[in-house]
Amino acid sequence: MVLDYLYHILLPAEFILAVLVFILLFYINAPYGRFLKKGWGPVLPARLAWIIQELPAFLVILLCFIAFEGWHNPVSWLFLLVWEMHYFHRTFIYPFRMSSGKKHYPALLVLFAIIFNTMNGFINGYFLFHLAQRQSEWLREPQLYAGLMVFLVG
Repeated sequence: MVLDYLYHILLPAEFILAVLVFILLFYINAPYGRFLKKGWGPVLPARLAWIIQELPAFLVILLCFIAFEGWHNPVSWLFLLVWEMHYFHRTFIYPFRMSSGKKHYPALLVLFAIIFNTMNGFINGYFLFHLAQRQSEWLREPQLYAGLMVFLVG
């Protein structure tokens, strides 16, 4: 299946990119906020940029939930709820609370974030709602509630 192939390509690619970006950021400052400088191409207002770059993470996992019929499983609902709470805040609340909302943000970084958030949403959505067959019994496992507490405290 094409989606299986895509998942198995994107998963290691995301880890490799994470290591490369981690190393790269020791040598260059990401050009936004106080590090914004000319030469990074066109810019967008920071609030708009933030909404645009985070929206794929909010939408892609929802599309995976629908496409793989996650509504049949209460554990899938729980994972979707936690993910969507996090990305609803990042997409629709945080941009209006940020103090630098009137500053500018390079469109190139928005593009990079769209690519990452689309990959990340697909990888997590495909795993949670298609590959991992979570059973309702999992709702009785203590590690689920430990993880939820970490999420809520964070």
